[in-house]
Amino acid sequence: MKQYNRGFNIIELMVAISISAILIASVVKSFASLYKLYAFNAKILAMNHEMRLALQVMERDINDAGVFGNFSLHNSSDILFNNVNFIGGTSCNSPWCNLDVMTVGVKSSLMDVDSVTHGYSLEPDSDILKVQSDGGKLAYAIAKDINSTKQMVAKCNSGAQKDKLILNNILLNSDSSSLDQKANFFILSSANAAYLINKATFTPSADNEGFSFTLSGDDGCPNQGDGFIEAHSNVYSKKGIPTQSNNLVYDSIDPDIHSMVLTNLITNYYFVASGTDGKRKGLYRVSSNGGELSNPELISTTVDQIKISYLLDFSETINRSGKNSSKRYTVCTTGDMTSGRADCLNQWGKVVAVTIDLSASDPSASIGSDSKEGQSVRETISWKS
Repeated sequence: MKQYNRGFNIIELMVAISISAILIASVVKSFASLYKLYAFNAKILAMNHEMRLALQVMERDINDAGVFGNFSLHNSSDILFNNVNFIGGTSCNSPWCNLDVMTVGVKSSLMDVDSVTHGYSLEPDSDILKVQSDGGKLAYAIAKDINSTKQMVAKCNSGAQKDKLILNNILLNSDSSSLDQKANFFILSSANAAYLINKATFTPSADNEGFSFTLSGDDGCPNQGDGFIEAHSNVYSKKGIPTQSNNLVYDSIDPDIHSMVLTNLITNYYFVASGTDGKRKGLYRVSSNGGELSNPELISTTVDQIKISYLLDFSETINRSGKNSSKRYTVCTTGDMTSGRADCLNQWGKVVAVTIDLSASDPSASIGSDSKEGQSVRETISWKS
């Protein structure tokens, strides 16, 4: 008897289709879960990458904090820093424009102390950071008279400063074009001292060797009411005979005259805007060259909080003759430094390291019970003692 090959009957076919549908549904569900996890992790990585880039911007700024040419506020006495306020010098209404010599160039607060954020509302739980340095804008002094009538160091012949040697006119190298000559404030620094100057007159030298920077009158005496920089007596001598055509080169046992640098005073100010009133939420920076602050520059739309903490060193040899303490090191938050613990309050001069915490959250990026809440990056910047 002949045998015939038989196919699936209808019941077997339905069972096979059902099993296939279940397997396909499982695969699709698994793929959807995996894709959702991939998308979540991609957002986490992108967020952390953006915060890391923002942190690098702040870190570069803080690394240079308190440094002005050859002079550093770190481990130096505030008595070595001097204000030279000339008549007619421009002023700034914001306290952020002025240098706070009792810090190491870094200071933070919990509120906008002078309302300079151009209408931006600030995140209430985020610190506000101020960083001051020369911003890489500087010109080196040449220890040489501009000419016989405009000497670098001149003896005052009249008035209250009679017979004093006054730093009068400084010849700067040709790279002084890197300075912002229209700025309101400059810092003249040497290896031993620094001076905050609120007025500067620049004149190209006759031989195009550079620019002259005039501090006082042609007679070597400060104008009435002017500030002045007194040269150390009996340490300067000049090579050559003062004639109309002879530039005189200075020798000195005092290194100041050979190590002077003129820099811009740059203040950078970081804050987190809350994103109200049509403004974008994120981390912003404003800058000042001694005048009013610039318009806010958006650094990151991811960052929604800055937290700053400080490592303080209470040893006698670190940061301006601190006092002995049973606990040499302590860590203080911005709140501790501004209104908190007695051992932290206003102890900016003892800061030897700054820790920055940037954090972000985005409720739209979540998977299950997880979200981007609490995502943060941290960096500690320290200085040599």
